[in-house]
Amino acid sequence: LHELANWPDLKALRDLQATWTLDDWHSPHLQAVLKDIATDRKATRRRARAMALLAVLARAWPQLSDVAEVTAAHDYDGWKLRGTTRAWWLWAAADVPWLDSATAIPTSPQALRVRTAATLAVHGDKPETFLHAAFRTARPDVLTALGVAGEPDTRELVSRLQQLRDADQQDDAITSDVYIAYQALSERASQPRRTSDLSTPKLRELFAHGQGLVLSKHGWRPPID
Repeated sequence: LHELANWPDLKALRDLQATWTLDDWHSPHLQAVLKDIATDRKATRRRARAMALLAVLARAWPQLSDVAEVTAAHDYDGWKLRGTTRAWWLWAAADVPWLDSATAIPTSPQALRVRTAATLAVHGDKPETFLHAAFRTARPDVLTALGVAGEPDTRELVSRLQQLRDADQQDDAITSDVYIAYQALSERASQPRRTSDLSTPKLRELFAHGQGLVLSKHGWRPPID
């Protein structure tokens, strides 16, 4: 059991209206290793050690994934189950600054995201928020479990285009951001097996709504069939 007051990320449990986790898992040895990596002042060695640990987690992931999530509950007149959340050992690992950002600064995994066309489009080019390129070969599901943010969904890309359109200005920076978003959407369209949170008809509908989401030299326009 772990109580809300001791939880590394209180919001995660509060969002579930939970106060405890049940049958949870903790790894003091992993925590000790992560904290030692985080304090290593030699950047190249620190990243090499972090990558080695990610590789160990990846090899063991078929077993570790079974204890990656636990039940969250509220303690009132017995246990009131509130769904699932990441296990304590993963929340704790996500809270230690042991992975380098693109600026080579040790950062907690939950403060980082992978760098892709889509993440650039939605979040902008902020190197301190992106995972260092040294970890590009790390197993994606392990990074996700540790709290590293992955690709935004298609709806987030469309929302970003709507924000840029509604900013009511058109300069080189806005145009660049728009085309980065277009590039990200194009990459998704070129992967027919990739699942999307928006159907093609719905995406077309959003692009055609109001002023439209196609930026031309004459301003924003709906697509032409």
